[in-house]
Amino acid sequence: MFNTTPHSGTGYTPHELLFGRKANIPGILQKETLEVRYNYDVQELQSRLQSCYEVARANLKISKEKSKEYYEKNINVPLFAIDENVLLHDEAVRRGRSAKLTQPYIGPCEIIAVDDVNVTLKLPKNRTLKVHANRLKEFFG
Repeated sequence: MFNTTPHSGTGYTPHELLFGRKANIPGILQKETLEVRYNYDVQELQSRLQSCYEVARANLKISKEKSKEYYEKNINVPLFAIDENVLLHDEAVRRGRSAKLTQPYIGPCEIIAVDDVNVTLKLPKNRTLKVHANRLKEFFG
């Protein structure tokens, strides 16, 4: 069923993009009758595939732009200032320990630089780390 369902991004079925024609499915499921030809002209098939690829590529580009607009509409990037203390989400995987019992945040850490959505932190032992603002949480203390 997957190979005969049009993809929302391309507007074509995977079968059609691979073979250059619509799939032959049982008559009950078929919406329109398809003309079955067994003698293919290679040039015709190649031109059909090329045109399908161009349309699919254009449809994918439009679909990606719509997805990007939708994502950016719902994104919420927190704003931080220099010299502010924050907690850093710990993404390290620890073997043998339950994730429920480990602390999810490291800190507090001091912010030393802010670039758009990236923040540079001053960690213990005079180390610095540049992370995305999504990994940070305000420290109240």
